[in-house]
Amino acid sequence: MATGNVTGAPSDVITVTPTATPPPSPARPANVNAVPGYRQIVLSWNKSNNAAITKYQIRQQDIEIARDGRKTKGKWSPWSDIPGSGKDTEGYTVTGLTTGVKYNFRIRANPTTLPSPATNINTGGP
Repeated sequence: MATGNVTGAPSDVITVTPTATPPPSPARPANVNAVPGYRQIVLSWNKSNNAAITKYQIRQQDIEIARDGRKTKGKWSPWSDIPGSGKDTEGYTVTGLTTGVKYNFRIRANPTTLPSPATNINTGGP
């Protein structure tokens, strides 16, 4: 904010009424695919035509299988932004995974308003 003497005429009054409801969430990412590799999983999906998408987000869950065949599911990680993602993003490589551990992933499109419903991706692990 300027201090002291300010000169110049103010602008005209601008009257704006916000919308009553937010725009709808974008659709969940479609045709999601997961390809395991060495200590990584390559995830891919169809890009969205929704210009409001500013980024994609991901979360993961570890599933360890004991020698007796019992599964132990870990907690879901918090949602995190996929680095450098935007409306044209069509995939992401998750690295640093443990060989022999299965993983579940969820991906969602995140616009400036409400995020999309999340996908569910069950993988065989790297």
